[in-house]
Amino acid sequence: APLFPYLDTLVITLMQNFALKVLIFGLVKPFLTPPWGIFFCIPLLDIKKPICYNDVATQSNVAYGSFFYMKQHNTYLDFCQPLNDLRQNGKPQPWKEQKEQTALLAYAYGEILNDAKASRVLTCAPRLSFSQKPDGRLKLENAVFCRVRLCPVCQWRRSLKLFGQTKQVIDEINKRQKTAFIMLTLTVKNVDGLDLSNEIDIIHSAWQRIMQRKEVKRAVLGWQRCLEVTHNVEFKSSSYNTFHPHIHALLCVRPSYFKSRDYISREQWTQLWREAARLDYDPQVWVSRVKDDHEGAVAEVTKYASKPGDYLTAWDLDLMTESVEVLDSALHRRRLIAYGGIMKTIHKELGLDDVENGDLVHTDNEEEKAEATAALLHFEWVPGYRQYFKARE
Repeated sequence: APLFPYLDTLVITLMQNFALKVLIFGLVKPFLTPPWGIFFCIPLLDIKKPICYNDVATQSNVAYGSFFYMKQHNTYLDFCQPLNDLRQNGKPQPWKEQKEQTALLAYAYGEILNDAKASRVLTCAPRLSFSQKPDGRLKLENAVFCRVRLCPVCQWRRSLKLFGQTKQVIDEINKRQKTAFIMLTLTVKNVDGLDLSNEIDIIHSAWQRIMQRKEVKRAVLGWQRCLEVTHNVEFKSSSYNTFHPHIHALLCVRPSYFKSRDYISREQWTQLWREAARLDYDPQVWVSRVKDDHEGAVAEVTKYASKPGDYLTAWDLDLMTESVEVLDSALHRRRLIAYGGIMKTIHKELGLDDVENGDLVHTDNEEEKAEATAALLHFEWVPGYRQYFKARE
């Protein structure tokens, strides 16, 4: 067995100076021959050409983040061609940033003895296959996602999918009739991790009650509701290590709503929410009209269930492990996204699949609709470099 099972990743990540790389090469080469093989040392020398992974790499190396991550042996990677998947505005898609956080999440799952999820998260999206659009940008065609609720990669893909679907529903509603939209945020006080699951039950029940109020039913034509849970990781805060579950909702109303007797003020929404949630205090409620450009409101209502930065606290591994355990338990098997009224009807008529359990490769965004080439470009994740590189079969 090798003396230093993680030395490959450590050396590649930390060593920047050429002389040091050569020195490390000489020092560790005797330990690296079995079972990893001599080809491991090639990247240390900054040789800019396709790298061949020899077939002494084993599945055990793959599972725990060693340099030989690929399951296929004798696969060439071109280290001069990292993944460069651009959005329509020219900014890069955050594949690298999301993927490299999965190692932290896998560590946390390992600490709470959930090896199954740790393995699934660590091997999420190891290989991405793209076609190429006429403008040179890439379109994802194939990938295998772990579908773990807290996985940063899967959360990002769900958020993109929800954004695309919500925009389609709004556009279709506006084609059929004139409407207006309201952004509504309903909150409760922060709670400890032990109380989070119960508080989410209370919030969901309260939402059903408030939607049944006659003044709300008279004013609201349809709605989309999303649950978000934030986690306070500011050590100096009085609410440190507490969780804040709250609802972001997009409400569809008539254009005349704002000047009619159906109008519900912020104070009225606060009172309605207090009664629905059966609170003994006035909760914080925000309500605002959505302007002609719906994208800002859609982005707000389609945010992550919980931001990875709120629970993947690399500076405090104990806090990270505790946070992951709390969130994983509290969000397990929950429907965090729901539709009602005309928005539910349109969503069904458009034949849109389920955001939480549906296809994460095709996210129903406008950018995906452009025709692309049939030939596929493949990119593999290399943990040591924390990057996707182009594969040459």
